[in-house]
Amino acid sequence: MPFDRNQPTEFTLADAGQIRAQFNALFDLFMAGSITGVQMDAVNSIDPGQPASVTAQIIDGVMHFTFNIPRGAPGGPGPAGPQGPPFANAIIGGVATLNAGENAWVTMSFDGTNVQFFFGIPRGIDGSGGITPQQLDNAILGTSRNTNNVATLNQTADADYNPTQMQALMNKLDEHINSARR
Repeated sequence: MPFDRNQPTEFTLADAGQIRAQFNALFDLFMAGSITGVQMDAVNSIDPGQPASVTAQIIDGVMHFTFNIPRGAPGGPGPAGPQGPPFANAIIGGVATLNAGENAWVTMSFDGTNVQFFFGIPRGIDGSGGITPQQLDNAILGTSRNTNNVATLNQTADADYNPTQMQALMNKLDEHINSARR
């Protein structure tokens, strides 16, 4: 019987003769050189109670397998573990500057009393020389209208309500808001 990747059909009881014939057909393909390699594509965890399954297919002479295996049902809580050792201090043992682009890392050791950390932190990529104060001034001026052009009111508040003075205040506030807009 030649290998048939559709056998056995899903959710059927396993038939020993059919399974044996499938394995023998695969063995024949290996021996004939039709299968030049085997690749495990995936092992997937599926929900508890789902049936386990495996798919096999031959692609360009390579046998590809994917297994779907159900997780076990969650267990109950385990017994309490023993009390861990106390520690007195957390100590920074050292910090290493790594080259730009390297992965940061941290290691930790415990000597029975102290927890000691060692860090590796990559430096930033070198800049392209920075900017001049004039370039900074130009950039700031270009981001918003300069509010220095808004004149001050130069008046003191009247002791009594003065509608003219209140209107001047509102006009000045509008002038400031409009000058700050981008």
